[in-house]
Amino acid sequence: MSGNTIPLLLASQGEEGIKLSKDKKNIWLSVRQWSWRAALTMVLSTQALAQQPIDIPAQSLADALNELGEEAGLQIIYDANLVAGINSKAVQGTVPTEVLRQLLDGTGVRYAISGNSVTLIAQGNDGAISLPPVKIAGDSISTTTEGTGSYTTGTMSTATKLDLTLRETPQAVTVITRQRMEDEGIIDLVDAIKSTPGVFVNITDGAGRPTFLSRGFYAENVTYDGAVTQWQGTTPNAVANLAMFDRVEVVRGATGLTQGAGNPSAAINLVRKRPTAEFQTLFDVGVGRWNNYSGMIDVSGPVTKDSSARARIVGYADTKESFRDNDGSETNLIYGIVETDIGKDTLLTVGAHVQKDQIEGMWWGGLPVDPDGGHLDLPRSTSLASDWEYLDYETASLFANLEHQLANDWTIKLSTLFLTLDTDLLGAYLVTDVSVDPVTRRQRAWHSETERTQKNYELTASGPFSLLGRDHELVFGATRNQLDDDEDKFSLAYVGTDLDIYNWDSSSLPRPDLPYSRTVKSTATQDSAYVTTRLNPTDPLKVILGMRLDWYEYDIEDGDGDYKIDDQVTNYAGVIYDLNQQHSIYASYTDIFEPQSSEDANGNTLEPVVGENYEMGIKGEYFGGSLNTSAAIYKIYQTNRARSVADTSLCSPEAPTCYEASGEISSEGVDLEVQGALSDYWEIGAGYTYNETEYVKDSTFASGTIYKPEVPKQLFKLTTSYTPAGKSGRWRFGTSLNWQDKIYRDGRSWAGDKTTDTVRNEQDAYFLVDMMAQYKINSHLKLQLNIDNLFDKEYYSGLGADPQYAPRDYYGEPRNFKLHLTGIF
Repeated sequence: MSGNTIPLLLASQGEEGIKLSKDKKNIWLSVRQWSWRAALTMVLSTQALAQQPIDIPAQSLADALNELGEEAGLQIIYDANLVAGINSKAVQGTVPTEVLRQLLDGTGVRYAISGNSVTLIAQGNDGAISLPPVKIAGDSISTTTEGTGSYTTGTMSTATKLDLTLRETPQAVTVITRQRMEDEGIIDLVDAIKSTPGVFVNITDGAGRPTFLSRGFYAENVTYDGAVTQWQGTTPNAVANLAMFDRVEVVRGATGLTQGAGNPSAAINLVRKRPTAEFQTLFDVGVGRWNNYSGMIDVSGPVTKDSSARARIVGYADTKESFRDNDGSETNLIYGIVETDIGKDTLLTVGAHVQKDQIEGMWWGGLPVDPDGGHLDLPRSTSLASDWEYLDYETASLFANLEHQLANDWTIKLSTLFLTLDTDLLGAYLVTDVSVDPVTRRQRAWHSETERTQKNYELTASGPFSLLGRDHELVFGATRNQLDDDEDKFSLAYVGTDLDIYNWDSSSLPRPDLPYSRTVKSTATQDSAYVTTRLNPTDPLKVILGMRLDWYEYDIEDGDGDYKIDDQVTNYAGVIYDLNQQHSIYASYTDIFEPQSSEDANGNTLEPVVGENYEMGIKGEYFGGSLNTSAAIYKIYQTNRARSVADTSLCSPEAPTCYEASGEISSEGVDLEVQGALSDYWEIGAGYTYNETEYVKDSTFASGTIYKPEVPKQLFKLTTSYTPAGKSGRWRFGTSLNWQDKIYRDGRSWAGDKTTDTVRNEQDAYFLVDMMAQYKINSHLKLQLNIDNLFDKEYYSGLGADPQYAPRDYYGEPRNFKLHLTGIF
């Protein structure tokens, strides 16, 4: 022995016992012999952490662990199969557990410490130790959450382009993992966002036009493996089915470094499923209330004998009616992906998907509002749609990635994405004439056909570099995003007169013949270059710096409204300081810009709206990263918002309304979250957020007026699952709790000469409770029952504001259930 540490350095469990390594000489001991040696080590080991420089070169993970054990005097116990075939990068440090954490980042392997002994484990779905899927291309390791049974993940790059753990990311981050999707019965992106702390799903524009708000602002982008696509709340969006995705990553606050244009709201990144190294077949069939039937098949594995090429194909279909009369929907999805190793250093990935959705019924607008602004309290089953209303859209994508490992652990990657959305819609919403008594109502019909194409190209290079005797990380790249919109517009028309909403007949109104009016074609292009680095001045201190340069151009064919932005600079700065092995404090600044087409009195386009996000907090990481916690406070400013010029005489006769860039909004709040494992058989994902938004400068609203009263100030969301008998148990139970604060919307009364009077529509705070029970039939099959809104709470998920022109009251779903039979072979 040397010092106060027993030199039993590395232990890996095999069938014959425990293999110990000491000075590179192998000694075989039985399990029983190992027990007293472990106990002796626990008693004599008074120096748990060896504070000395540790330098581990790039090599196999097994050899790296062996070297770490020898240098640090740690006993590292693990199943040899757990790390087989995994390579590690070069790491340095003085704290052994920090070095160990770096070695295990992205591998899906956890660690537990007891005295001077470290045990490596990987958590499976049933609580058994198992290795999650890992793909190696050179030293680049890509992990998934599928198969881990976890409510958290290893590394992600959605916030900074750097591969960082949740603790290392200086912003609030949530990951909806594959296991959490399955436990909650999450089907699509809207379901996932409903479960994400700090993000509110807004249905006031109709079920076919959901929008997402975080920290008081709309999220305007959704990314696919980091490739940016626009999410436009003013037009119907295709809601992604999640059967093809491994996880959903959400970073709250401004994320201009990775997205360029947008609001200081949130980055939503969908990470695709990848082929598995082992052959597997998954299936799921489900049946639920309101004739809800679904089926999924997922086949994955190697397609060559040496596993150098791997493929995966996923098919999904569902059909369902609704708690509303005459409403229903249907979804069909096919997804395929192929990975090929080109030599030992290059990985080529190619894939595609097609998703078709059909919605019938009340997808646009909602229920009318009382002339006094309140709810009419119509039955939840009420649908004011006609038989001819529909929303059909088809989404298709083609993507390819080429990743090559260079010398000195550098990687270069080229990514492309082509995404198309074809939409055909015919819908109507109710318009109420409140100036007469009794009021009269009629429908306003809308028809549109749109082809939208989004193209994304990105070239990146990343790797370590040395400066002042220490290693650091660097990522730089360039992107091009292009959105082409081609919309055939048809004339709007009013349908019907004095309609009876209390005795609605969906077949009473004939389908309107809306003539073609014109075609609008537009192109928005954004070219970007960025660089970001993580500097390591000392072992506990990390500094992240980034900058992005954007060129944005909008061109509308055969019309006015073209504009462009040159050399728009976006900045990012973050500081993370490790207080100890489990806790870090951080502070960050990041901004984002949003182009705007409004013109000033001289006919010049206003400067972009700019959002700035200041955030500071503390993060915790426990059980080797299997449990993550965070607490943050933040302040956001959005400036340069266009507001109309009060003195219209300053505007030109050709444009009687002009604008000035002087609007300003502030948002501030608290963000608390925990996600991961409380024990081997108890997972949790929970978050509480408090947010206040207000106008600072505006021509219409006084300073201090709430900016988005229809968004809850407070949100609390919790999902947890537990296996009472551990890995040997067949039963598993879970629950989800969702609570939101009171919300309201104000509108004009429109009655008589009271057009300036304000009426208010409110939704009181409410709690929703969901339940899950799962029974494992055998090692291949399981049954799962999900019950949503267990106590059948009646509430509105969307609020109407204007009694005449915005009848958008929208009920949330009553109590419902779905039973799943899932298999894996």
